[in-house]
Amino acid sequence: MFLFLKQYNFVEVLMLRIQRIQDAREMIVQDKHGLKNFATDPHLDLKDKVVVVLGNSPALKKVNLSLLDKFMTIGVNRIGRVYTPTALLFTDPPILAAEEPFYRAFKGPIFVWHNYAKSWVHELPNARYFLLGPPSRPSGWVWPETLKDPLIRQGTTTAYCLQLAVLGGARVVGMLGVDFSAVQQSLRGETDTHFYGNGPALQSTGGGDWHDIHAEFYTKFPAWAASKGTTAINLTPFPDTPINRAGWPKLSLEEFHTQYSK
Repeated sequence: MFLFLKQYNFVEVLMLRIQRIQDAREMIVQDKHGLKNFATDPHLDLKDKVVVVLGNSPALKKVNLSLLDKFMTIGVNRIGRVYTPTALLFTDPPILAAEEPFYRAFKGPIFVWHNYAKSWVHELPNARYFLLGPPSRPSGWVWPETLKDPLIRQGTTTAYCLQLAVLGGARVVGMLGVDFSAVQQSLRGETDTHFYGNGPALQSTGGGDWHDIHAEFYTKFPAWAASKGTTAINLTPFPDTPINRAGWPKLSLEEFHTQYSK
């Protein structure tokens, strides 16, 4: 201890024990398990782009997905069974296991949250991680300001896609295949709770029903997006699914294509 104090004065010792905020932030965005951080090495340019976020609801069977080819798209989970997006995002191990052949062959960016356990996806040169905040009630949410900030964690992968699109500078973000009607469909005896069939039978995870946390996020998202210069548009073909309660401006995919593909 005496030798230690002879080499360092009190202020230096204190600085060793109390990390600067900037240093802490830089440590957060360092590589994780070999993955690069999307904030510092995005491998995807979203600035001023029109982006469509694709969930996995039955809505994807009701539209002409080729109309999306003019836009940048961020798809989640099993989207590869029906459409190849510009980028992929997943957070759950069952998804990766079920879709391994598609994910391994995919050449665009693959996004995964920073605490995802090390797996073969970390070996892919196109994989990037994003920061995800701890679970919390809406009263504790802090909307992110930059891509280096943790995203609001509220239980759906599409929420992370939406936040990344806005923080990445997209001028328009459309949302398709996000309806929150799976539970209601199951109660009605309907089997296709997702575009690929029954979700639970295929180990579907997360999301599902329209509850307070989802309602809070999706209702407030358009105003937050607008504060960042991004227009949010709901593209669901369904008139009566829960997502419509969030009050987003709504267009059909055909209308969206006509308006924004120029």
